[in-house]
Amino acid sequence: MEKVKNPQLKILVADDDEGIRSGFAMLFKMYDYQVVVASNGVLALQAFENEAFDLVVTDICMPGGDGLTLIKALKGINKNIRIIAISGGVVPYEDSMDMALSLGADVALPKPISTLKLIEVVKHLLEGSGEDLLPAQII
Repeated sequence: MEKVKNPQLKILVADDDEGIRSGFAMLFKMYDYQVVVASNGVLALQAFENEAFDLVVTDICMPGGDGLTLIKALKGINKNIRIIAISGGVVPYEDSMDMALSLGADVALPKPISTLKLIEVVKHLLEGSGEDLLPAQII
């Protein structure tokens, strides 16, 4: 997949798993996006209130501020923010993914996530490139 040169585009990653946070940050930086990471929804919301972001990738289930609450708060601040919700199997899994979409997430992706699929979705949401996605869907 072709690299994108858009250092002005900034992504906020919220996930309680250090490996996912650092992996996503490394991946997004390879495609020249600026990245800020947070270990829970509360910290992510604080970052969002202090900086401008183009996209938020949030886990749904996190201690110390879950992704559903974060999505609702983000949309209350900026209804146009692009959001990717991710989940590794919250019980009930499908209900939480549907809830994330109903609260305003653009796409919901199950873990484990293919890095190629993630970059494709990010590029589509931020730049209108990649395969066509239907609005608000679980992929």
